[in-house]
Amino acid sequence: MSNVIGMKKALYLSALLLATSSAFAQNLVPNGSFESFTACPTTFSQIGNCVGWRQYHGGSSDYYNCTNSTVGAPVNAGGYQVAAEGVAYGGVITYSPSTAYKEYLARAITPLSIGTRYEVSMSVSLANGSGYTTTDLGVWFYDNGPTTSIVGNNSLTSITPQILYATRVTDTTNNWVRLTAAFTADSAYDNIVIGGFGSSTTTNPLSSGHGSGTMSTYAYYYIDSVVVKIASGINNLYADSLICAGDTFQVPYTLNNVTAFTGTNVFSAQLSNSSGSFTSGTTIIGTRTATTAGSITCVVPTTITPGNNYRIRILSTSAVDSSGANQRDISIGVTRPNVSNTSNTPVCTGQPINLFATSTTTGVSYRWTGPASFVSTSQNPVIASATTANTGDYIVAARLFGCLARDTTTVSVSNVSAANVVASATTPVCERDSIILTASVPTAANSYSWSGPGSFASAAKDTFRANSLPAMSGDYIFSAFYTGCTIRDTVTILVKPLAAARTISSNSPVCTGNTLTLNAGSSSTGVNYTWNGPNSFVSTLSPANINGVSPTAAGNYVLTYELNGCITKDSVAVVINNSPLPVTASSNAPVCELQSLNLFCSNSNNGTTYAWTGPGSFTAATQNTVRVNSTPAMSGDYIVTATISNGCTAKDTVTVQVKPLPANFSAGANGPLCQGATLLLSGNTTSSGVSFGWTGPSSYSSSSQNPAITGILPTQGGNYILTATLNGCTVRDTVFVQVTPTPATPVATSNSPVCATKNISLFASAVAGASYAWTGPGGFGANTQNTIRSAATSAMSGTYSVTASINNCPSQPGTVLVNVVPAPAVNIYPSPNDSICQGANVMFVATPNNAGTGISYSWYRNNNLITGATGANYNTTSAIDFDRFYCVMVAPNACSEPFTDTSNTITMRVFPWLAPSVSITANPTTTVPSGTMINFTATPTNGGNSPTYQWTRNGANIVGALSNVWGAPNLSNNDEICVNMTSSYLCPNPKTAKSNCIRVSIETTGIKGTWAGKAPNVYPNPVKDLLIIEGLQAGTIIQLNDVTGKTLLRKTAINQTETLNTQNLIPGNYILLLDDNKGNRMQVKMVKE
Repeated sequence: MSNVIGMKKALYLSALLLATSSAFAQNLVPNGSFESFTACPTTFSQIGNCVGWRQYHGGSSDYYNCTNSTVGAPVNAGGYQVAAEGVAYGGVITYSPSTAYKEYLARAITPLSIGTRYEVSMSVSLANGSGYTTTDLGVWFYDNGPTTSIVGNNSLTSITPQILYATRVTDTTNNWVRLTAAFTADSAYDNIVIGGFGSSTTTNPLSSGHGSGTMSTYAYYYIDSVVVKIASGINNLYADSLICAGDTFQVPYTLNNVTAFTGTNVFSAQLSNSSGSFTSGTTIIGTRTATTAGSITCVVPTTITPGNNYRIRILSTSAVDSSGANQRDISIGVTRPNVSNTSNTPVCTGQPINLFATSTTTGVSYRWTGPASFVSTSQNPVIASATTANTGDYIVAARLFGCLARDTTTVSVSNVSAANVVASATTPVCERDSIILTASVPTAANSYSWSGPGSFASAAKDTFRANSLPAMSGDYIFSAFYTGCTIRDTVTILVKPLAAARTISSNSPVCTGNTLTLNAGSSSTGVNYTWNGPNSFVSTLSPANINGVSPTAAGNYVLTYELNGCITKDSVAVVINNSPLPVTASSNAPVCELQSLNLFCSNSNNGTTYAWTGPGSFTAATQNTVRVNSTPAMSGDYIVTATISNGCTAKDTVTVQVKPLPANFSAGANGPLCQGATLLLSGNTTSSGVSFGWTGPSSYSSSSQNPAITGILPTQGGNYILTATLNGCTVRDTVFVQVTPTPATPVATSNSPVCATKNISLFASAVAGASYAWTGPGGFGANTQNTIRSAATSAMSGTYSVTASINNCPSQPGTVLVNVVPAPAVNIYPSPNDSICQGANVMFVATPNNAGTGISYSWYRNNNLITGATGANYNTTSAIDFDRFYCVMVAPNACSEPFTDTSNTITMRVFPWLAPSVSITANPTTTVPSGTMINFTATPTNGGNSPTYQWTRNGANIVGALSNVWGAPNLSNNDEICVNMTSSYLCPNPKTAKSNCIRVSIETTGIKGTWAGKAPNVYPNPVKDLLIIEGLQAGTIIQLNDVTGKTLLRKTAINQTETLNTQNLIPGNYILLLDDNKGNRMQVKMVKE
């Protein structure tokens, strides 16, 4: 599209849904509703953003989607249009007066079938800004043509499209127009082109009558919901979207000449279920027996479920066929709503028109229409400023699903301006003042009225309201009644309240010399008070006080209340009486705590009564009084009141001090004490500023609060007295101190030295009345006079201390040194060993440790004492297998007491003398071809755990043949193989044995093996580097041995020719063995140069 800009305003149109559930209705146009896209369009000429679609040639067709003022949907440069299906659509120019310029939408489709009839349909809407309409919209199908846009802006007027609708679409404000036609495919068409195909003479442009902006020079159409499907014989033309159950309506249809209907055919209108599906829950709502096009009279039963997603299709019986569903969802209602409407008519120009709709039916939606293209979906809409063009009928439609009800109200707008009618008043006013109401009008009206709060009403143009109250505040509405019009204006009045719930009082009567108090109050906030009274008294306080009044202060006091400028007054009378003569209060203070407090009052009036008050709720009714056992809490002011007959009083105050004794006072000490300890005396009080004095035994004295006496002696035990003084007030306390003399030092002894594992015995001498405490190495402690420490170890060696305590006073420690020595031990061993031959001598040797001198031994055999065996060694030749020997050692001098230890036990193995032997076997045992590997195995008897072997060949030792198995592939016929074995058994007799000998049998015909067919060829031989073997079969084993039979190389042939690298072999003779595992084997003597 080339710079097409316009505005479009239209009502919202329901989307036209095209797909049906039947197989034959499958749309062959992918993305026919333009919903799939790669990116939102941002300007014109972006149809390529819609998946699969393109412009056919240089004519820049457009894509509308997303939110964009130029190419958005539903608002865009062409106006306003909701999509027929989904949210997006395309657009093309079909006519440009000055040029042959046209635009086309193109894309690939599912190939059509030759000979099949197809229905081709699309939804079309004329853009609001379009200046023209045309009749040349059509659809062109092709195959084997371009699949991308071609160059050039030429129109396709030379093309004859298969579909030419020849319909002039002029609708821009209501539904999309559905264009439908059918054709029979004569080719497997796989591309579609949509646009205007008319020439300058067949386009038939006409002015739309509503073109705007630059779009007024074009014919511009929106395209949506493009469908190509196999044609049905029936075209469903039903287009309404609202049905009320029980109403009669027509479902029109046409025929496509696809199906031949016979005379007994019945057309039926079928209603879908509430979700729009025809698979279940359908209802036949009307029938018509016919073979031609027409309309079916239908009624929806009132038992239907209300809903918004119903569809209708048409079925036939002869032949069987069905149309597609109608193109829009149908709302079906069961209950017809009720509705009534009213308005505030008549109104004058400039006044608002208020429209009101009411319905007792729930769930109703509303739509108003009226003069000057008025439309609203509000229940109670307002036209803010009326003009005479707004005069007329206003119709409200109430809808509940598909059921509608309407009502009409007529509004009259008079050509009288309301702007010059002004209501005014005196405002604000104070409560009880008059409210003055006036009005000015441009021309005299037929009549007037005022209305206001509290049902106020007046028919005068100017009026008043006397004795106002705050409840009269509010809006006062003035109305001027003209012919066919009423003009109103409002003035807001404020009546300010006087102070509410006013109070006034005083403390009258008042005695001379006292204070007169005047009190004022109100439940209102923000009240200001002013007092006026005798002697020119003025005050703005509440309360207001007059101190030291005289008789001249008696009289009336007037109070003025002011609230927000509004004033009211009130008064109170005051009486002044004479006071008695002065009185004097005194006391004996200051006094110390617990002393008596005496209070005195002097006065010369007769007939006087007295009243004392003081701290701690003290009261007394005598002229002079006493408080005994005083406390500091009794300190303070004591007031005496003398009262005469007229009720006037005289007062005086005396201030009394009760000085406290030191608080929480006590004397303390850290006794009882042991002789030589430090005595700590403590004076305890929570008071500060206290002085202290201590006295005690042996003329002791101190002025410290917490003195100490070091090295205390028993003679210094006794009572210690503490005197504490605070501000001249003294208190005492006594503490008794006990001093215990130091006990005698106990003597410590032990059984040292102690052998390890034995018990340490500790002893202390007796101290009368004492308890004991032992300490020693390793954290040892005990509290008995004599004690034992079990299972001594070397860590327990050291000094052990013991103290004797009386009254928790310990003596000086007594000490003893304990030595824990290593425990004597004995171990034995056999010589020569614990395994011997039968009848051999064995000597058992005892090895003592830490045993000291004077050691004795006892030897045991199988737990039986051996008589006479008391030495450090024991010999025997009579030991038998599994005899057990040990000794017991006694060391008399290693510790403080003899120590006995038992040695380890030795279990003897005694073996008999046995003769060794060995036998050998060969494998194979038969005569074998030369080069065959023959393996020999030796089997020993009495050879021990690890006998040794030496194999011989013809009496000569074979170098390196030292195991129990030996073999070779290079033996000669009649070679004799033997083995000599040396037994590792402990007691062999003799030490060595020779085996049987085996003479081998080797074929002596000179054949080095057999090979069926052609034998492999081995060359060069002798060889220096590479040995080549030809004629092999895959899988043949190749093995190279030295002359001793040792395998040097072994591999499996993969190819017919294999090579062996002999560079690393030393010069000499070698044996090459070949074996194909199929009975073919051969041996080749190889010489390495």
